[in-house]
Amino acid sequence: MVQNNEKGTTMLETILYISFLFMLGSTIYSNISKGVNRYKTGRLTQQLVDLKKAIIQYTAVDEDFSNLSEEGMRRTSSMPIDMRQLRHALSGPVKFGPATEIATTTDAINKYLYYITFENLSNKACIEVITSAQFYTTGSEMDSVIINERYGWQYPFSHFDLNTSTKRILTSHNFSYQDVANACSEGAHNNITWIFS
Repeated sequence: MVQNNEKGTTMLETILYISFLFMLGSTIYSNISKGVNRYKTGRLTQQLVDLKKAIIQYTAVDEDFSNLSEEGMRRTSSMPIDMRQLRHALSGPVKFGPATEIATTTDAINKYLYYITFENLSNKACIEVITSAQFYTTGSEMDSVIINERYGWQYPFSHFDLNTSTKRILTSHNFSYQDVANACSEGAHNNITWIFS
């Protein structure tokens, strides 16, 4: 009889031990996953900077951005190495080209602008990337930014004709967090388009 009680206690201890290991493993996995996502979001912002530099170098001898193309940059090995598959750090598609490709008007100024689009961003990544100040400081060449084709921001002197249902004028280099949170509301399918000059 004593022997049976001991077996029962041992089985209970084993179950508790396995449960503890499972909870510990889940916590560690969750923390590692958060860290990896933070790294990838930081990498995403660096990829935008790298792609901007590559585009400027590729078009340096051109009068405008009319000759900018994914095909041309790939053919001349001008793409940043980790973006040659046209994917960003969070695995979503990347698109870019002259602003004439996405403009709703035929204004001649559009050929002097180019766009970069990052697709399939999570809400959190979308908010983090948009509120990263490095793209909106003096000398960033940003003209406008569009989130999910409905929300747009631009400076008072911007040249691109925003065709979005919600428009905001940037009078400083800061975005309203609430506006950005409202714009980045498509779950894991948020798209951001930057227009640069």
